[in-house]
Amino acid sequence: MCFHVARLILIGVITSLTACASFKYIMDTPDSQLTFHHTTLEFKVAWNTIQTGNDMVIEGLITNVRNIQVKSVEMNVMVLDANERHLSEGTVLLDHINGTVPFSVKIKDGVIAKGSVLKFIVSYHINDGSWYGRSGQSSFKVDAVTGVAIEEQKVK
Repeated sequence: MCFHVARLILIGVITSLTACASFKYIMDTPDSQLTFHHTTLEFKVAWNTIQTGNDMVIEGLITNVRNIQVKSVEMNVMVLDANERHLSEGTVLLDHINGTVPFSVKIKDGVIAKGSVLKFIVSYHINDGSWYGRSGQSSFKVDAVTGVAIEEQKVK
């Protein structure tokens, strides 16, 4: 009986290690080594864009730079064309950001072309000591090829 329990635990550990390999790489990579960077009032975001056939993966780090505790974070990344028409998007949910946290967003059919725009929208809940806390949203747009900021919106 004890052997079977140990075997199940070992299988669980091995399968979870492969899922964490990408996140471990990102966490071991200083954000200065990531290709793209953007800072808003609330967050510092650094990322690499990986094209895999017709899909795109954005892997990076997000750092909470303003609030003590941010929880229930939803990061939505959209690919827009040169006319800012929506082409595709991907979302990742993060439990909380108290410092720096890795993220990975898969964007199905997300292809970067000249003139493409990436729009990041980070929605979150702040634990400010009150009963319900408050909600916030931060967004920014960057040129998908160069990472240069196009427009930054104020925190709502």
